Amino acid sequence: MIIVFSLLFTVIVLLLVGSVMILMRQGKINAVSHVAHVASLYAAEAGVADAVERLNDDNTWAPNDYKVTLPNGKGSYRIRFGGPVKTRSINNLFGGGTAAGPHGADTVPRTSVFLVVEGFAYGESRVVETVLNATPFRSLNGPFVTSGKIELNGDIEVVGVKAFNNWSPVEAGIHSNLSGSVRDVITWEGASGQSARIDGEITASSISPDAINMNSSGRGSYYSRLEESGVSARKFPRINVEKIVERAQDRGLTTHTPTVGTNKLRGGEYHFNGGVINGDLVLDNANLYVSGDLKVNGSITGDGSVFILGDTTFAGSAEVNVVRGGHVAIYSQGHVQLKGFDGSEFLDAAATSDPTTFDNPIRATQRALRKLQDEIGNGSGGGQNFGQPGSDVDQLRQVLGDAPSSSADLPPGFSMSDTNSVPRLISGLNSLSSTAAPDERKTIQFLQNKLRRMQILTDNKVRRVGDDYEYTRMSDVEAYLRTGEARPGLLDYVNDYNGSNANIRKARRLLAAEFQSIDFNALGSSYFKGLIFTSGAFHSTNDIEVYGGIFAQRSSKSPQDSLEVDGNFYNPGDTVLSNGCKVTYVKELVENPASATSRSLVVPVTWLVPGK
Repeated sequence: MIIVFSLLFTVIVLLLVGSVMILMRQGKINAVSHVAHVASLYAAEAGVADAVERLNDDNTWAPNDYKVTLPNGKGSYRIRFGGPVKTRSINNLFGGGTAAGPHGADTVPRTSVFLVVEGFAYGESRVVETVLNATPFRSLNGPFVTSGKIELNGDIEVVGVKAFNNWSPVEAGIHSNLSGSVRDVITWEGASGQSARIDGEITASSISPDAINMNSSGRGSYYSRLEESGVSARKFPRINVEKIVERAQDRGLTTHTPTVGTNKLRGGEYHFNGGVINGDLVLDNANLYVSGDLKVNGSITGDGSVFILGDTTFAGSAEVNVVRGGHVAIYSQGHVQLKGFDGSEFLDAAATSDPTTFDNPIRATQRALRKLQDEIGNGSGGGQNFGQPGSDVDQLRQVLGDAPSSSADLPPGFSMSDTNSVPRLISGLNSLSSTAAPDERKTIQFLQNKLRRMQILTDNKVRRVGDDYEYTRMSDVEAYLRTGEARPGLLDYVNDYNGSNANIRKARRLLAAEFQSIDFNALGSSYFKGLIFTSGAFHSTNDIEVYGGIFAQRSSKSPQDSLEVDGNFYNPGDTVLSNGCKVTYVKELVENPASATSRSLVVPVTWLVPGK
């Protein structure tokens, strides 16, 4: 019996040992399988990162079959674009509407890419699907979002409109992601007679009841729709300016050498080592990549994007073109300062020192503009009196740009001494220019450029030139619709036109939007038209109007130092507006920048990892 039990025990032990060995082997196999599974997923994710960079280099990138082996040789990924089938990606960045994708009809939004990446490693494969969006700021849901403090001083206004060619109002709030129990996250202070208007909600992620502190002194007047602290943080898009500039350098782009005066970059991509541009920078469907700081002693305008590794400083321009709809996108890893020309302050000083020359035309222009904006509509359909000869629109035009033959042709409240107000302002500025200091001459030239366009638009459609007459024609309307070019008498012509014409109706809407963009309280204000994204601090002063959006995000790529302005220090993510600044949220521009620039910044917004 003992021998039998011994034999049985031996058999059981052998069975147990065999079972353990089998289990150990299976565990090893499972472990290897898990490693292969994870490795193939990492390979697919590497493919997503590669695709994002290539699409940022070239928005039209859509290879039929793109294969890459990873550097260690143990993994690879594959990306295929084509029809709406399971393993094919769809590039719909420039599509007019939704497109069919791997999951059926109308599943790929406009201005997006549905990306399918297959990853391979150790005999395993994984598929990653992600939606890449060319509208990275849409999720921020507003014109003015920061991760630091927001400091507002003096006369400030934040409003919203649907589009450059449709001045219908939309809500426009401000938000700070600064969390914890921080006090005074969003503040405004104004002196007696100054005001702040936020035509939307003021929100902060800080849970402190004193996170929002507006008008604590009680000296100024202040309005907002709602104040709320402790709200969820807004999610910023992932924008790696450093990587974008590095890849641009690797492509061997044309190097831009600045010249004194206007620097116009036409179509394509350019590299600049950094430094000072003494003049205006104009992007004509172009992108500029800057390896250092960028200081533009002038404005940045046109259509395109500028990526700056360092700090950025520039001034506003004098014109908002409601026809072309283009804009500039500024992506700065460092701090951003946007400076104005003190135009309104200059005019106020001129009226004080020489009231005979300046006081009446300034006041007449302001009153006529205010009334004209009421009469002309906001661009969504035109005002009731726009398109009627002899209406208030016609009479107000004569106050601004063309003196009528008698006071009977003027609107109530205006006299013959008020007429021709804009040409009189320009003439007064001309007389100042000869004795002005160099900096003052720059401001005078800025004001003249701004007022001259208004003069041209409000001129009479019939003008005597020497011994002959010139007439505004339909070709002038067509030129305005194509490029926004202002030709004499345009407002008079489209207002008096008798009959039904599609171009006239469109011109009326656009002219309404253009005149709405002029702040009658700040005739000397300058503009920046576009998006500003910075990993540093943002500071704007001196009658600047930003048409678009401002986004300041503190991140691991932010500068280590603070921004110093007049002895005050601002941390990355902080935003400061002072001295008559205004932000106009242009909803269409912020939500769909791809429609207006030569290229779009593409970022992942949705990430899916389906099963095998």
